[in-house]
Amino acid sequence: MNNNLKIAIADNSNKLQQLLLESLKKHDNIEITHVSSDGYLCIEGLKESKPDILIMDILLPKVAGFEVLDFIKENSNLKDLTIIIMTALTNDKTIKRIIDYDVKYIINKPFDIDKLISTSINLHRDKLSEKSELTKQDVIYDKMYGVISKLLIDLGIKPSLSGFDYLKTAILKVYNEAELLNAVTKELYPVVAEIYQTEAANVERSMRHAIELAWGNKAIIKSAIKNYGYTNKLIKRPPNKKFISIICDYLRSIDFQPNTPDKNY
Repeated sequence: MNNNLKIAIADNSNKLQQLLLESLKKHDNIEITHVSSDGYLCIEGLKESKPDILIMDILLPKVAGFEVLDFIKENSNLKDLTIIIMTALTNDKTIKRIIDYDVKYIINKPFDIDKLISTSINLHRDKLSEKSELTKQDVIYDKMYGVISKLLIDLGIKPSLSGFDYLKTAILKVYNEAELLNAVTKELYPVVAEIYQTEAANVERSMRHAIELAWGNKAIIKSAIKNYGYTNKLIKRPPNKKFISIICDYLRSIDFQPNTPDKNY
């Protein structure tokens, strides 16, 4: 049985295609199913083969990237396809629209190819692992995830940052288990780190970095936080714990009830 990771690529840049191919071919456990220069060829390739991961630019000629995403969404045989979007478009409207398609990872162009490949491998490994199956049931597919994602985007935190994923998972965990907020370093960071197979220190640092970047537009983020019912003055960037607390308090204030099956989150 062939257990290679099967990857398809869709990008209209021949240079980027070549760079990706050269890097991917260095990995014996990776198989490239097809490479497409436009959306039409990408769809045709998906009809003929079933990759594990599609790495795709959202801006494609002939058939737009969002039309490719529509095709994937409408075909049940592609329901397990992991989608990674490469894009130079980072405006909120585009990012929100991409997220609606259950895209697993968004990376800004230009990017580190080695990081993209390691992310692809980790996403596939997570999907195959038993621990990941529990994670997908308890975290990734929780409908509140979309609500939290929208809040973070509104605050100016980009989904392409690893801190974005760590924050939304931490927020969901604290929403369901408020006591975790009293043990951020000893319990919350390690819990998130275990889910993403990283170090707790990296979780803390990435969260802080994401908030710092958003805080560069201080007027926007302070205004948004105020809309969440937080009335105290925030002169400096809030630490991770305070930031998570503000979002969770807001979610509880609107009495959000995710429409999910009963689980012990």
